[in-house]
Amino acid sequence: MRGDYETVYAERSGGTCGSLEPTTVRAPPERVMRFSGSCPADILWSSDFCIASFELDCTEEERGPGFTNHQVSRKTYAQDGMSRAGLL
Repeated sequence: MRGDYETVYAERSGGTCGSLEPTTVRAPPERVMRFSGSCPADILWSSDFCIASFELDCTEEERGPGFTNHQVSRKTYAQDGMSRAGLL
């Protein structure tokens, strides 16, 4: 699960987020267990470390008082570590 991954976004039917450009993300050399900083959250891993999920809330102060970004994610990694798929 280490290395570079190309992330391609596909919006669900009826979605309102709009299209996002593909990005490249670098998976760190160690397994991340927690997000820190302004949006702390635990990352929950399956026992075989093939599924990672999290749920977090971040304040969106740049949008104004009271705005929050709620994120839920579940990603499944292939056994060979060459790909992952999931929802955000």
